[in-house]
Amino acid sequence: FNTGTVTTTADPKAMGSSGIACDKMQKPKNVHGNAEFIVKLQPPVQGCGPWMCYDKQRSFTAQIPPETAGLPAARRLLEKDGIRLPFPMNPSLYGFKGYCYAAFEGSRVRVFVDKLAPQQQW
Repeated sequence: FNTGTVTTTADPKAMGSSGIACDKMQKPKNVHGNAEFIVKLQPPVQGCGPWMCYDKQRSFTAQIPPETAGLPAARRLLEKDGIRLPFPMNPSLYGFKGYCYAAFEGSRVRVFVDKLAPQQQW
């Protein structure tokens, strides 16, 4: 089912600031076909840098660039309704994470950030 129109897109081939693509590592697998699934979405603790995104099976792990459209809406959603966690190295800092519905669109993953999926135990 489609959870709404506010979305952001993750490229599973983007493996973070190192620039290493999955072509040199294990290629991401679309184990979900056309079905929607749940991903964990986690912004960087101090607010700048790529966001982490992956599914339960870790069939892909994506680093979403901070300039990606839709991330401001995602941050507001996580700060309002997401899971708030103290940063272990500095308890005065908090990080956020949440679980969102997503779907593959070709080689990209579209993450629906209009509402959170139920909290997961993974």
